[in-house]
Amino acid sequence: VVGVVGVGAALNCLAHILCDPGDYVLVPSPYYRSFDTDFSDMAQAKMYPIDLTSKDMDERCKMPFCLTVARLEQAYHNAINEGKSVKAILICNPANPLGCYFTQDDIIRFLNFADRYGLHVIFDEIYFLSAHQPGKKPISVLSLTQNFPDPKRVHMVWGLSKDFALSGLRVGIAWTQDRAVYNTFVKLAYYHSIPPPIQ
Repeated sequence: VVGVVGVGAALNCLAHILCDPGDYVLVPSPYYRSFDTDFSDMAQAKMYPIDLTSKDMDERCKMPFCLTVARLEQAYHNAINEGKSVKAILICNPANPLGCYFTQDDIIRFLNFADRYGLHVIFDEIYFLSAHQPGKKPISVLSLTQNFPDPKRVHMVWGLSKDFALSGLRVGIAWTQDRAVYNTFVKLAYYHSIPPPIQ
């Protein structure tokens, strides 16, 4: 785990580590538009939207705008056919702005999809402690480490700004099991350090 000045900085560091300039990251759409800034302003990676609609439902997901492996497959192959280099998938859980939770089965399916194509998966869990669906609890990817097809390709970010309404405090963390990603992240974190009074 590495601490930096917010989740935006954590995503920016991961973009530098996982992507080359011009690479793409799949992201379910609609999505939080600051992801474009987090990935592209410095690292020059780009978001590739997985366009979801109100008709995107299947037997497991009864809600509209449902991310499925079929949608992931379609977006990935569209990007490849357009000559784009896809390096990762970014998944918010709970989803932002939709507020829906992904189930354990969903998360495992997404990880298996990523493994098939050698993609990294970044889970943004910044709303994890915020209740959006009464009676339901989100599942953290960290509770499923035994199910990772490739532990080195799964990364998670979280921060204080949403769950604790402390956005001005600028504290975010990144978690990874990949030692090379971790070592590089520590070096980048030097430039995104949490101020000593907050530490």
